[in-house]
Amino acid sequence: MAPAVWMALVATLAPCMPGAWAAAAAQASAQENCAKDPGMDQSSALLQQSKGMTKLMPAELEEKKSEAWRVRLVDETWGWDITELQFYASPSCSGSPMESNQYVESGHYNMEIPDNFWSPKQAFDGNIDTVWGGRRNEDTNQLYLGFRSLQDRVRCVKIRQAKATKIAVERESGNGWWQIFAIQTVREGWSTVDVPAVAIQQICSANYHVRNGACVPCPDGQTRPAGDDTLAGDTSCVDFILPVRSFDVGAIPAMQPGMWLVNGGFVRDPRVARDMHSAGCRDQMIVTWTSQAIKPLHLDPAWQFDGDTFGHISTFRFANGGVQMTGNFKLAMCAEMGGVTASMDCSVVAALCVSRKGNGAFPNFKKDLVAEERAKDPKRRAPFGWDDVWEQQPDPNSNTEILSMYLLEWTSGRITQSPDASVLINTGIGSWRYGSWAISYSDTRDLYGISLKTTIYGGGTYHEGEVSFAMRGKAGNYVHVQGKGGWGCGIGHVLWNQQAWNEARGQFGHWCWTDGNSNPGGQPHSYAAYFEADNSPASDVYEFLPRALDATDFRWDERGGPTDIVSRGSKGWLGILTGPMSASTNQQRVGLAQLPCTSTSGGRDNTYKCNDAVRWLDSFSRNGKGAGWAKLSRIGSSNEESDKFLLGYGEFEPMEETGHGKKYFPKKFVTVEVDQSGTFKSKVSELVGTGWTERTEWALIPDTGCVAWPHAWDNGAGPLGPYGDWSEDKGPFTQQLRITTYCSREATAPTPASPSTPAPAPTFAPTPAASPAPTPAPTPAAMWGGPFNTRIASNPFGWARVAAVAACKQRCVDEQKCQAISYSATDVYNGLNCFLFDGQADTAAQYSTFQIYKLHRPEAPTPAPTPAPTPAP
Repeated sequence: MAPAVWMALVATLAPCMPGAWAAAAAQASAQENCAKDPGMDQSSALLQQSKGMTKLMPAELEEKKSEAWRVRLVDETWGWDITELQFYASPSCSGSPMESNQYVESGHYNMEIPDNFWSPKQAFDGNIDTVWGGRRNEDTNQLYLGFRSLQDRVRCVKIRQAKATKIAVERESGNGWWQIFAIQTVREGWSTVDVPAVAIQQICSANYHVRNGACVPCPDGQTRPAGDDTLAGDTSCVDFILPVRSFDVGAIPAMQPGMWLVNGGFVRDPRVARDMHSAGCRDQMIVTWTSQAIKPLHLDPAWQFDGDTFGHISTFRFANGGVQMTGNFKLAMCAEMGGVTASMDCSVVAALCVSRKGNGAFPNFKKDLVAEERAKDPKRRAPFGWDDVWEQQPDPNSNTEILSMYLLEWTSGRITQSPDASVLINTGIGSWRYGSWAISYSDTRDLYGISLKTTIYGGGTYHEGEVSFAMRGKAGNYVHVQGKGGWGCGIGHVLWNQQAWNEARGQFGHWCWTDGNSNPGGQPHSYAAYFEADNSPASDVYEFLPRALDATDFRWDERGGPTDIVSRGSKGWLGILTGPMSASTNQQRVGLAQLPCTSTSGGRDNTYKCNDAVRWLDSFSRNGKGAGWAKLSRIGSSNEESDKFLLGYGEFEPMEETGHGKKYFPKKFVTVEVDQSGTFKSKVSELVGTGWTERTEWALIPDTGCVAWPHAWDNGAGPLGPYGDWSEDKGPFTQQLRITTYCSREATAPTPASPSTPAPAPTFAPTPAASPAPTPAPTPAAMWGGPFNTRIASNPFGWARVAAVAACKQRCVDEQKCQAISYSATDVYNGLNCFLFDGQADTAAQYSTFQIYKLHRPEAPTPAPTPAPTPAP
């Protein structure tokens, strides 16, 4: 944007923008325009560190008619000693250095003592015996030092320092971020850095992308949000931008605790959001998630302390192309949430809840299923893996906390913080953080399938694995169903366990990842993907590389494993997995497995070995790229015989994923529609402005045929960056739950579900149904006035960067208090072009290139009275 336009826009906005909002908008701009994945390559790391340090708005910079410059340490170290720093307006550092008494610094040693021996002035006093003892900034984790109020542009820098090997010379730009003019390797002692007249870093406008270090226009018919950086590598334009809607859920989605990850092996402090579980029914999605009440969380114990984390359930409705949050409840009795499931008509919703509370803390507690099963055994033992003790006695000196698992059920048609029924289903949750808590439901059989990673202990001995079982009934009338469960899922400790109900076959299909699988020839143990249906013998679908390889960099890098599984009705199941390309790299690829395997041979310990069950989609891993965080969901139709699926993956730089300090964030997210064989049924499309992790669950919304998923990320780091922080309370956290919707690019209407002919099911007495309520008259569509070249007489309460005015309008419609928007198709303010207001537009000063649209919300029609239900016979 031209300086004159900036001045006009800022002058117009200033009266209606409080300082806190202006600072937040400036920070959001810096983060959105500059933040890329830290650590993916050197230039990307430089970019990530250059963001967000300004405290001045652009208008203030223009008024001062001055320049702000700094040098920033690129190396990762805790401190930086600079004895002399000089900025020159002339090339080759000729003449005298420029002077200023306004310093820009990240921080220094002992800052609580004013003007101490390590303050910034020590680096500008001409004395090499004094030193600036730099320390990292608490907000950005950066090390830098410089001047404000310089009257000329910097063309050369002299620096005498210790510890740095590479530095960046940066100028504070007019829109609140630091622009890189030079990057240079330096040595201890004196170094000289020539600074070019033009910055080597440029930020692309909307509908431009990076090619060979320059911003170039997108091809016709494609788009790209503003903010691509020329130092971060080439980018590509996309055919479409998925709608992503943000909802304030009033709590911080928790970070993922240290655990085994399919794309990363064991990570003690992963900086990603915790599991997001979801289920779709009719036009709704139900999401269960966990919040954290403290920042940062404890690295030990892995299960935190009472009150550190809480469970939540949120509900969303998809209609008229939009998404509305219809419910959001904290479940204070839950320390963490497991999976969620729902009947097709939404009449039954159930979720798993991990708790350290007793039965009395649960509303409408109905049954202790563990005690009921224990009473059936002559030795009063629950089924193996159902409780925390089996045969052995607990060790009274043990410090390992064991928690319980509850099933919460809503059957009244309303989801609140009080479930209609609660039942205790397991008392063996705890110890190592790996595995899954999965739940599935069969409408026709009133049957729950549950798969849990559990712990049993006694006498100081701990054993961990997967337990699966089924229970029938609802509203408290639950009974354990024999023949549909067991202990373990293949050989070894379970690291991942997901499942899917198959109506045609009347079975739950289990898709697991385990350790401890012996390889022939005396090689170390490897990891394997197993499939089993109910309690049938497990099939070894694919064995991954052993953790100790010739390439020592990959030792303990347990890369690759199964993630999602989808029923195909009479044809079985389809599973998705990732696996290493070879034994000498951690480059991964994505594959699809037809389950159960059609060709098997003898395996180990009563298992079968699958022969060529996986079709690898190697095109996703071209040009040395890796593919991970693989996802799979049915799309278009909820009929389980349908073979149309949405596949997603993240593209990774494999060389940056080695060792315990691995930085395993993807470069980009990609989706494609496929059939059961992996044949593409749509374009392979990069997604921008959204993402997921391997532990984000996707859900098909039956009434729309679209796929939706929840996720959490900070505005600054974005979906490609880290979430939260394990050592600081000021990391990239959020209270926004982001809902992304993907609808088939073929735009076909969803096919109503018609399940395959199931095996015979028990007959239940019919439940008398109430007379149906009358269909309400449709609410008239929202009307818009404008565009107007006016300003808004209130402060914006929401903002975003969108591709079209229609997307900005939809955001306003989704927010009940929104009455007007300000939008520009050609400009951005702090990287944003869509602002939401709760005040109507007036006729005050002109609003530059931004235009105002006023929303007229029609009153909803008065519903007809609901007739009394027909009495039951």
